[in-house]
Amino acid sequence: MKQVATYILTLCAAACVLAAAAVRLCVAETPALKCNGSPLLCDKRYDQVVFPATHNSTSNIEDKWKFPNHFFPVSRQLEDGIRGLNIDLFSYQGDIYTCHTYCAFGNKKLSGVLADIKKFMDQNPGEVVTIFLEYYEGSARVPELIAESGLAALALPHKKGEQWPTLRQMIESGRRLVVFSTDAADPAKYPWYLSTREFSVWSPYFAEKPKELSCGSGLIKRADQIYVMPNFLTNPVANPELAKKVNFESFLTRRTSKCAEAVGAVPNFIQIDFYSIGDLIGTVRKLNGIQE
Repeated sequence: MKQVATYILTLCAAACVLAAAAVRLCVAETPALKCNGSPLLCDKRYDQVVFPATHNSTSNIEDKWKFPNHFFPVSRQLEDGIRGLNIDLFSYQGDIYTCHTYCAFGNKKLSGVLADIKKFMDQNPGEVVTIFLEYYEGSARVPELIAESGLAALALPHKKGEQWPTLRQMIESGRRLVVFSTDAADPAKYPWYLSTREFSVWSPYFAEKPKELSCGSGLIKRADQIYVMPNFLTNPVANPELAKKVNFESFLTRRTSKCAEAVGAVPNFIQIDFYSIGDLIGTVRKLNGIQE
């Protein structure tokens, strides 16, 4: 009996050693969560993070738009690191399209753009993305189209006075898409369809020359709002030569610092044209304290 007891104790000890080794192996092989590319952002609230964003995001050369704002479409922008998308909406040919000023200049069905965003988010579960919908011809169908795309299940509800969650909380809850709109929708039916006017403040967006870019006077940001800093030139339309004047790091850093002092808050979104010119992504990483 003594030998049997000893044998059992030996087996138990071996099992414990193996179990401990398995735990250590699992811990060692479980990578740290990266939120928008870095673990340093995970425990920052949404309103404490700086995001790279594009203006008139769907207007691009690759899709042969006239007077484009970018070289590449939304799908490529997301792959390249853009996390804030500005989308202009029009009723066109019996459907909802993304256009810029006139749909004859270029267009794409909203459903197609939403599908591109959904695909990216499905393939990149650690990314938080924001959409700014700008209506020129509004339609109650837009939140329905978002729901049909599957993106509503990823969209974050938010109420006035609520504190924004951290990126970790958004990612772990699955609610890692934020949708702002200049058009209203039933908040009871679509609690994730957030009013741009209610939940954000913006610096002025029109300038023909760099010196005309203004932070805005008298901007007051509530704790439950985010701050958007447009940083692009229009003279008379966007073009790469204009982007070269304002997209480089020293200009972006200097202006961000100036506007943070003027408004009392660091911009959450830096919105530019021709994002592939200059160094928006690198500048945003440094503003977020990411050095690696």
